[in-house]
Amino acid sequence: MTVRQEGIRKNLFRRFKLGFWGYFFIFPAFTLYIIFMLYPLIDSVILSFSNYRIGVSEQTFVGLDNYRSIFSDPVFMRVLGNTFIYVILVVPATVILTLLFAELIIDRRSGEQTFFRIAFYLPVVLSTVTVALVWNNIYSTAFGILNFLVKTLGGTPVNWLGDAKLVKFSLSLVIITFTMGQPLIMNLAAMGSIPVTYSEAAYIDGASRWQRFWLITFPLLRPTTLYVAITTTIKSFQVFAIVKLMSGGGPNYASDTVVSLIYKVAFSSNNLSRASTMGVVLAVIIGMFAIMQFRLLASDETGY
Repeated sequence: MTVRQEGIRKNLFRRFKLGFWGYFFIFPAFTLYIIFMLYPLIDSVILSFSNYRIGVSEQTFVGLDNYRSIFSDPVFMRVLGNTFIYVILVVPATVILTLLFAELIIDRRSGEQTFFRIAFYLPVVLSTVTVALVWNNIYSTAFGILNFLVKTLGGTPVNWLGDAKLVKFSLSLVIITFTMGQPLIMNLAAMGSIPVTYSEAAYIDGASRWQRFWLITFPLLRPTTLYVAITTTIKSFQVFAIVKLMSGGGPNYASDTVVSLIYKVAFSSNNLSRASTMGVVLAVIIGMFAIMQFRLLASDETGY
């Protein structure tokens, strides 16, 4: 062993010794991560190159056949389009609305701010089943409050969850209501950390409230906005429970998402290989969107 190799070995041993207790305490969580996250992820990629089905012991390598199959499948392409529509509807609305509401709330008194924080965060802590039940009643064709308002205005009842042209917009509204809570809290916290002297100096110079927000507040919120945009995009691509509980993916796959289709393919058709292929494709798409958002929204503070 050369002197250089000996030095490297001693340096690694020293670093391990210094961080031993840190490694010791993260070991249980890291082990669970490997078992329940990393291993299933790797296994899904392997399954995507096979023809494995539940209940069939034989598993043969098929190469890229599963990928060719899903991209030539009109159902998958339609569902992928639905998922993109959810992302397009939910992400910009969540980012813009939370910034707007945070700007309106930040100047309120402490008690009023607390009320609005609780009101917007309440759907987050409620179970998805509870949220779905509430909105199913709101959208009900027979006794829903929306159709009551429509009839009051002289219109005819609308099938909000049964019309293929409306169902994605109806579900997107539901998704927005329970994704706004955390981004709003984060924006309020970030705005509270901005020194008031910046805004006061701009006010003295004659800047309007909009100019102060656009030229001072928003640039300082870019790291928070980036985080909100990326996490909301990931959640929008992974929408499942609301679709399953409220529309079941219908009518005729009009509201299905990739995740809900993965569930159907895996546990109704028992085709784990095809479901894994869809999951890998979805993961790649999410990663590409995250990279694009980093490039578009990242500031110098993020290092990108």
